[in-house]
Amino acid sequence: MRIVNEDGKKVLEGKVAVITGGGRGMGREIASTFSKAGANIAVCDLALVNLKEIEEEIIAAGGKCLAIATDISNKPQVEEMMAKIHSHFGRIDILINNAGICLSSPLLETTVEDWDANMNVNLKGTFLCLQAAAKYMVQEQYGKIVNISSICGRGATSEGIAYSASKAGVIQVTCNAAAELGKHNINVNSIAPGFVATPLVREGKTQAEYDAMITEFSKPTVLGKTGLPKDIANTALFLVSDEAAYISGQTIPVDGGRTNRM
Repeated sequence: MRIVNEDGKKVLEGKVAVITGGGRGMGREIASTFSKAGANIAVCDLALVNLKEIEEEIIAAGGKCLAIATDISNKPQVEEMMAKIHSHFGRIDILINNAGICLSSPLLETTVEDWDANMNVNLKGTFLCLQAAAKYMVQEQYGKIVNISSICGRGATSEGIAYSASKAGVIQVTCNAAAELGKHNINVNSIAPGFVATPLVREGKTQAEYDAMITEFSKPTVLGKTGLPKDIANTALFLVSDEAAYISGQTIPVDGGRTNRM
């Protein structure tokens, strides 16, 4: 996905993009990519310290970035965050619901606490951010929303009932929100990543352990490789661009063809 149109104008020039979980991994890559494409960026995370590097990176490159500490499972905090962003930039055009957690365990060992934690962040958090941002988008009669789900939300996985259920919920939230918000010229879509080799995945592993894991997760794909954060960022950029103006209510797997296998 190119970041500059044929007329030389950046594809997101002047747009305001909110990225949750923007401090690392896929969120950070999305923030960086969108900034290069001309967007003004607002990133949120539980702690400001997690956002420092991407904020400094964007500003150093000549972009604009607002970092806000927010618990996306807390409705008052989410509404305050969106109000600050709207006040600072004057509008909200794009929302990337990326923040999430993955607490996995076998069915018979899954605790209520783990179930609630997955639902509160992955599903409730997505809903709260979508709802709060959409209120401003409706005023402008324009908006692009991309929710980050997972291929785990589209089929059975072992030892991941709570996480998978929360991500399946994100897909349904996407469908319903698209149906309701379409009349306001707001597109709502979802990306369902497969395994993505983020820096977090690398933490705490030796090189041999990491290489073995990458090999193992590459096997189910038809391309024989794992995904990278840039693969998700490029898909998100397409979905919020004018080139995807007629796409809404869809969930796009970005998984190297893993879900294509029987």
